Parts: sequence; C-alpha cells; structure tokens
Amino acid sequence: LAQAAVSSTSLRIRILTADAPCTIMCRSFRRYASFVSNPEAKSLDEYLGLFRRIVCTDLVMAALYLALDLLTPVGEKSASPTSAHSAPFSSALTALLLTVVALWLMDAALVCLYKKKLTAAEDSGRPAAELPALTRWQMVCVFSSSLALFVYAARLLLKLYAFWLEFGQQAVLTQVITNGLILLLKVMKVLALHSFSTWLRVCWGAARDRPLPGGRATSMAMV
Repeated sequence: LAQAAVSSTSLRIRILTADAPCTIMCRSFRRYASFVSNPEAKSLDEYLGLFRRIVCTDLVMAALYLALDLLTPVGEKSASPTSAHSAPFSSALTALLLTVVALWLMDAALVCLYKKKLTAAEDSGRPAAELPALTRWQMVCVFSSSLALFVYAARLLLKLYAFWLEFGQQAVLTQVITNGLILLLKVMKVLALHSFSTWLRVCWGAARDRPLPGGRATSMAMV
C-alpha cells in the first residue's frame, strides 16, 4: 500500500509538473488579452502590475534562455543542428542568442524606468502635464519590445531551418509547437504594452484637454 501511495504521488507530481508551464502560459495569455481588448477598463495600478510582471518575465526568460544554451552537454550540442557540418548556423544562432538576451535585459530596464516615471507623475498630482514625455517613453518601450521580438523570431526561424536540414520535418514540428507558444506570448506582451497608449489618451489625455470655465485646459488626472 505504501509503495502504491508513493507511485500515485509521483504520478500526480509528474502530471502537475507537465501541466504547470501550460497553465502559466494560459494565464499569461488571458492576462495580456484582457489589457489588449479593453485597456480603458484597467486602472493605473493594474498597468503598473503588468509592467512589473513584464520586467520579471524578461529577466527570468533572459537567464533561462542563456542558461539552457550554456548548460547543454557537449555531447548533445554535437548532435544538434549546430554541429560541425553546420558551423555557419552555430555562429549565427550564438550571435542571435546573445542579441536576444541583451535586448530582453534592455527591455526590462526600460520598462522598469518607465514604471518609475509613471509613479512619479501620479505622485506629482499633475500627471496629465507629463503626458507628452510619458507617451514618448511608452513608444520607446514598445519599440524595444518589438525589436526583441523580431530578433527572437529570426533566431527561431533559423533554428527551425537548421533542425529541418539535420533531423527532418518531425523535429521541426516539435520545435514549432514548443517555441511557437513562447513567440505568441511575446506578441501578446508587445500588444499589451502598446495598449497603454490608449489608456494614457483616454484617462490622462482627456483630463488634460478638458476646458476650465476660464477657457484653459485642466491638468487634473482622471484616475
């Protein structure tokens, strides 16, 4: 009975471990989709929480992405599509890997800085006055995330092509399923980050443009 209980517990642990990444990805997808579909319904605190998650995700992904490549045993690397007869692929994939990691780290730093600027603007009591600068910073963050997404997609396509040359169609399908989900989440992340421009325009922009009795525009925030 004890052995059966241990076996049952081990089976449940394996199932939970296998389902955990899928569950996390589904939750992340739904979270991003809620910001993309209806940004006006979100509060500033919810967007600040989103930015905090983006920073944490970029840092974790950069560390894992680099570690999985560096910690791959030599024997496995020699049997991979970056083997001796595919040396050009090896150099290109390594260069793109380092570029992706650097861009993710830069993206995390930019979003973290942007989050601090938003908090400072809110604490100032006149956030609408900072709207032009905040909008420019938001565009910079979106561009940085889009560039990282483009380089990641380029490396993925090159890796799929290398796998197709080395192992055939079946190996490519496996890579598409696993890496395609990550790519989709990265796309949703960029869209969620871009949706904040709508929030700025509707909430703080409307407050800035609302006329006062004297004919001037108010700078009070609608938060």
